[in-house]
Amino acid sequence: MFSANAEVMVSKGNNILSSSNDFNANIDKIYQTVGDLIKNGYLSPAALAIAKEIESHRATLEDMVKVMDQYGNFLIDSGRTVTKNEEAIIDEIN
Repeated sequence: MFSANAEVMVSKGNNILSSSNDFNANIDKIYQTVGDLIKNGYLSPAALAIAKEIESHRATLEDMVKVMDQYGNFLIDSGRTVTKNEEAIIDEIN
């Protein structure tokens, strides 16, 4: 039997959003460091090639952040909908 716990859904959604923010902050730090290394010419040719390969994945990582945000918001919205539906049922009974 399926049971939707609205409080847990909202809580998990908020946890996902928090994790998404942390993940995004780490992505920014990584790419700031890689960008600084490339800009300042501190890298050997091999290291430069690796840095450019890392840079090539930025859009994919940013897409992951968007998906995480969407899922977190989906859980929060779903939890709120469950609460509203439960309240409507109770109001209808009373």
